[in-house]
Amino acid sequence: MDRFLFIKYFEGRATKGEQKQVLAFVRKSQSNLKYFEQAKEEWKRDQEKSISLNTFYDWKQVESKINPQISFGKKTLLKITSAAASIVILLGVSLSLLMSKVDQSQFYIKTEAGQLTEVYLPDSTRVFINSASVLRYSTSFLGLKRKVNLEGEAYFEVNKKEFSEFDVYANQVKVHVTGTQFNVKAYKNEDVSVTLEEGRVELSHSSNPGYIAFMKPGEQIVYNANSNKFRRSTVKIEDYTSWTQGVLYFENNKLPDLLKVLERRYGIKFEEVTDPVLKEFTLTFTIRNERVESIMNLISSALPVKIITNSEIIKIQLDNEKYKRMNN
Repeated sequence: MDRFLFIKYFEGRATKGEQKQVLAFVRKSQSNLKYFEQAKEEWKRDQEKSISLNTFYDWKQVESKINPQISFGKKTLLKITSAAASIVILLGVSLSLLMSKVDQSQFYIKTEAGQLTEVYLPDSTRVFINSASVLRYSTSFLGLKRKVNLEGEAYFEVNKKEFSEFDVYANQVKVHVTGTQFNVKAYKNEDVSVTLEEGRVELSHSSNPGYIAFMKPGEQIVYNANSNKFRRSTVKIEDYTSWTQGVLYFENNKLPDLLKVLERRYGIKFEEVTDPVLKEFTLTFTIRNERVESIMNLISSALPVKIITNSEIIKIQLDNEKYKRMNN
């Protein structure tokens, strides 16, 4: 078989007919499989050596249009393989996208607090990565199994490829998909939630191998690690995906949970809420492009609280006088 067809397959450019042709060849005999694996190893070695001039030029064209404060280290750029270099589209202002190689077999994309990034994986899958998140994938991403690891939150528009699986691993939860659109939220020490907008998703967990859930569009499944239980519900999809457009919906969110979201969105820090009364306060509102000061004014007008700020941390205290007036 022509190795140029293998290259198209490895790079994710093969048509459905060509994918079937390659897979039929591989499954025909052990010698064919060995030939395929040798071609794959040679292709990977070639990718490790250098980035193509066209890819470098494409990056420079995009870089020139992005906010000058965005940084992308040149030494890091030279290490990126041409397959990974398709990650060039960023959203937001004053971003600093960190993309690097963990080792010879893995890449990771990291966003800091206050950042929102849109990327295209080597298979043309589109991913929005929310603030304070890390997405990892291997250099062998293109093939029969496409796997990514997520810490944080991301919205996926998976490019459907026949005979090629796509799995997202997030805090021991596995999301198995074909071509579909869904949101995964999996920040450290928080519940894992999967919200399906379009297509089909299969959910499982490493500590509960007997549990498999099939989701329908409009559904959300939340996994709580403390109880080791899953909770399914029907939700308004836009409430959980609007962050990709810079919009945040809060509906009866408890104050501590709301503050966590604001910390990630704006790159600010709140003092931990310990007052039991404050912990039970809930708020409903929408954030688009509001400044932090405007949001703090909104919170202080809606709740009986005092907001104390300094250069490093924001503290929210119960305003006892105001609280008494509200309860009289």
